[in-house]
Amino acid sequence: MAGGPAVPWVIAAAGLSVFYVDRGGLRTVILTDQMQFVLMYGGFILLLGFLFLRHGGIGFLAPRVPASHAEKMLVRVQYGPLASLARGVAKTADISIFSLKMLGKMLLGEVSWRHLSGPVTIADFAGQSAQMGWISYLSFLALISISLGVLNLLPIPLLDG
Repeated sequence: MAGGPAVPWVIAAAGLSVFYVDRGGLRTVILTDQMQFVLMYGGFILLLGFLFLRHGGIGFLAPRVPASHAEKMLVRVQYGPLASLARGVAKTADISIFSLKMLGKMLLGEVSWRHLSGPVTIADFAGQSAQMGWISYLSFLALISISLGVLNLLPIPLLDG
């Protein structure tokens, strides 16, 4: 599977998921969703605890980038409420389309699966973005949330969360 097309693996995983749901029925799906809910929010709480311990308490949300660098990296732009909503929808659509394109390229073997990250790497990037300030941290969380939302909308039972 390394570097090759993943379509057969996705088909096999989808078949396994359909078999799982068929044998267990709706009750199994509901129990699985409840377990995912507990694990997801439990993981979020553990992630916050990890960030507090690793970065010294709530201060990890304070920017650690020197002011001279921050001024070069950030451009502050303000929009009205309607323009902000429109830009937010457009940005969410851009990230969603990008996520789908990358998933398609991974399925076709055009992009390596090595670009996927697990919870430890995501936690590390969350810590790094938090060191840049709360705006960077929230932006990173939004990116992860949108990507997970796209995966949850796909009609693949294995990815349903």
